[in-house]
Amino acid sequence: MADQIPTSLQERAIYLILAYTAFGHEDTLQRVAFGRVSSEFLRTVCEISPETARALWGEMRERASSGQRQMARSLGLEPASTGTVSQSLADLVVREYNPFWQEDNLLRLALGLLEHLPEVWPDVLSPWQVQCEVSGFDDSTFGRLKNASIAISSNMPRASHLFSLPSWCESLEEKHRFQLGMLLRFALRGSVDFFSSIPKPGATVFARYHLPVSHWEKQRSATFQGRTAFGPPWIPISSWVEDFLFDLLRWPGSGTLSRIRSLTEWVELLKQRIDQLTLLHGPAAQLSFLEQTATWPDRPPNEWHRPLRVGIVQSIIPNMEDYGQHLNDPELLADPLFRRSQRRHLASVMEAVTQMLRLRETHQSQARSDGRMIDLLVFPELAVHPLDIDTFILPFIRTHKCTVLFGQVYHQARSSPGAPLINSCLWMIPEWSAKAGFQVKRVEQGKANLTPSELDFTPKPASFRPAQWIIEYQWSSRPQDRPLRLSASVCYDATDLALASDLRSRSDVYIVCALNRDVGTFDRMSEGLHYHMYQGVIVVNNGQFGGSSFYMPFRELHHRQVFHLHGQPQASIAFAEIAPDKMINRPSESTADPTGRWKTPPANWGLI
Repeated sequence: MADQIPTSLQERAIYLILAYTAFGHEDTLQRVAFGRVSSEFLRTVCEISPETARALWGEMRERASSGQRQMARSLGLEPASTGTVSQSLADLVVREYNPFWQEDNLLRLALGLLEHLPEVWPDVLSPWQVQCEVSGFDDSTFGRLKNASIAISSNMPRASHLFSLPSWCESLEEKHRFQLGMLLRFALRGSVDFFSSIPKPGATVFARYHLPVSHWEKQRSATFQGRTAFGPPWIPISSWVEDFLFDLLRWPGSGTLSRIRSLTEWVELLKQRIDQLTLLHGPAAQLSFLEQTATWPDRPPNEWHRPLRVGIVQSIIPNMEDYGQHLNDPELLADPLFRRSQRRHLASVMEAVTQMLRLRETHQSQARSDGRMIDLLVFPELAVHPLDIDTFILPFIRTHKCTVLFGQVYHQARSSPGAPLINSCLWMIPEWSAKAGFQVKRVEQGKANLTPSELDFTPKPASFRPAQWIIEYQWSSRPQDRPLRLSASVCYDATDLALASDLRSRSDVYIVCALNRDVGTFDRMSEGLHYHMYQGVIVVNNGQFGGSSFYMPFRELHHRQVFHLHGQPQASIAFAEIAPDKMINRPSESTADPTGRWKTPPANWGLI
């Protein structure tokens, strides 16, 4: 601050916030925490940046005085449980697996609050005044919210400055909408800095300049309600919730053009959505099935139609041998030479895909008006390192406006210490909207069934599949044309007959990201699944073993195998053209791609 020593509490608070959020000087935060921090200084920091106040309190909690603890509780920085049965909303959201990351629990909370007549809500309603109970953790990662337990207590609000209403909320309806939106956003974020988004994990190990955090009141007028703002890409929250929060928390000039729905309308919509989620629950796999829309990835014309060109990539690095040489380093972080070879391989693969697309257009051009050459690109299991996603995958998506599905190298489920390692594949879905512009959604599909060889790693990966995702690929502007439904599994999960039983009536194309040496078994599995599930089945295997394939339930034998890649070890790229209406309507005499006539459906087959 140019040799000037800050004197007032506010100046000192701003100096600390800039040092911590803009320059990453955690040592400054630690020095302040080890010094004499008054309760008033803690309050001043929290009134500007709850995120910095939370970090400061974390450093000073163990040595805090009773006065400091009392101030921290009043600011919402220090939890204070109200019992083991009925707890406040603020007590529940700090659990390892936030119960309200589960869409059903979040919507039941919203419905329960609205049924408590917003007219009698206090002017400031904070999460410490909302009482509720979550049970059933033995059957579910997130537990289940008990509807009858939701109540509003007469306790004094905490962090009341954060839950005060903005000046643009004039009518009672506007005030209640915003109150509900703030409570739901807090339930998802799980902390007092709920107007901000979760920090993006990165590889930076040194202090560097970042855009400093804004005052929380400015953040309130610029909140992003997408899934990535609330937690890891695997949280089971669908695009329905995003639209709900955007409607509740819209501010003047937010760019949201849709009609404002009243709270009375939302009560009925919430009931319908909860009923829909109940129907979407898989009875065989006992798993939640959630949708994520894949819309037109740019500003759409008035009328549009698009096919689905699928590209599959048999990358080779890392492969089974590479993981065998890194049994004590499943995250592949400790060997810089191997990381260099992995990045070089992925860079070459992405360039090869671009060149192959140009080659494809010379002999298999598409009759489309958007000028795009690919719509979906698929990689094998454990193919892309999380640190390489933004470097190589994201630029490809921005250039081609296509969805990419790839298996991620073993990584922690969350950024918190002690989080388990998981094996998953990641959907990266481009979309455009008037309120948010162009963005890339990230939806993580977990793997529940681990192979015996995966248990040889140290640390051992954990079984983790919070939900099964259905990607709704919108291919037509006509409202009567339903989206093409895509779903994916990671290798061994594809052998789960319960999952296949549930998916057969929910999806149109089933994709398996694999790292599997037993190519013959997976070939036979695909040959069986494509008819019993009555849909296209695509297997993308590592090039070390080859055998990637695409099977369709067609009458003629030579039409059922759309492609099958032979040879090993061999990095390969292949493409397939898909007409969405043929996959959706399953007409017996269609001549669209892929070439072939549908067989008679299997017994008792039918879409939900």
